[in-house]
Amino acid sequence: MVLDHNGGIIDSEFERAAKKFSTTYVRKKLNFDDVNIPEDNVENNDKIVDYILSNTTRNADGRLVMPLIGNNKVKHLLGNNRHLATQILKSNLKKFTIKNPDFLNMMDQYFKEQQELGVIERIENLEQFLLENPCHSFMDHLGVFELERETTKCRVVFLSNLSGRDPSQKVTLSHNQAMLSGPCINQNITTALLNLHFDTKLLCFDVKKAFLNNCLTPFDSNKLLLLWFKNMARKDYSLVGYRNLRLPFRLVCSPFLLLLGLYKILEIDTDMDSKEIKGLKRHIYSLIYMDNGSITSNTAEELLWAFDNLKNIFKPYKFCLQQFVTNDKEL
Repeated sequence: MVLDHNGGIIDSEFERAAKKFSTTYVRKKLNFDDVNIPEDNVENNDKIVDYILSNTTRNADGRLVMPLIGNNKVKHLLGNNRHLATQILKSNLKKFTIKNPDFLNMMDQYFKEQQELGVIERIENLEQFLLENPCHSFMDHLGVFELERETTKCRVVFLSNLSGRDPSQKVTLSHNQAMLSGPCINQNITTALLNLHFDTKLLCFDVKKAFLNNCLTPFDSNKLLLLWFKNMARKDYSLVGYRNLRLPFRLVCSPFLLLLGLYKILEIDTDMDSKEIKGLKRHIYSLIYMDNGSITSNTAEELLWAFDNLKNIFKPYKFCLQQFVTNDKEL
């Protein structure tokens, strides 16, 4: 809780909660240890996997559409969070207008780019939408600025560990508390590194904006709404709403859903593949560590063949690859 009983922001509590979602903190806490649901509240792992896979579809663009994992025992306690989202946004507007007005413009540009990419969708009539979708919920967000970076200098992270007070409920939970994390299907980092040492040649790559490659169901999108300003250029600070259409990074179940999506691409969707491509897919999945992929071989020809087929494997699902690195000087 970061609001007082009068509905105002408690600055110290907000800063403490936001710090947990800083870039440095998240890099150190890849497994989200601080928000995982206790084991005695987690449903059978096999049932969770079967549920997600049986309800995973692909949209017209080929992207995977995967449901979030609600904790059936407490998901009805998820907070509406509209008031909280509004108060945080107004607080940041006041702070940035005085200290860093350029930061507001950078965040505004970020949201415009996300809308163009189809990551978020503008809600044309927010009040009518909320009436038609009473089971909605808002996510609070915070700008993260890394001005020293050459590429992305501003990102917006969602504070899924925050929950606002709701007078109609005795208890309200944050998004992460209302969800299950899912079983950990990521390899241990030590195992992942050891698996790279069996062949002499190595190719490493990264899945670009990995979490955002998976789409959400309309039902889940309605529980991941966000607020922003109507027109920053004209200094129109009235609020408008957006829906998240893709899987955000900082949800407690995001790592599990990403890896299960990769499992579907590389291990399940192989019926139309040749024996060689099936083997390559299985090899890639065995070396996956979160959004980092690798291929090993003993000849440059095998490694080049594998590289040439990567696009055909991931492109149909709109997964883009980047940051290719190899230890073979010939390549």
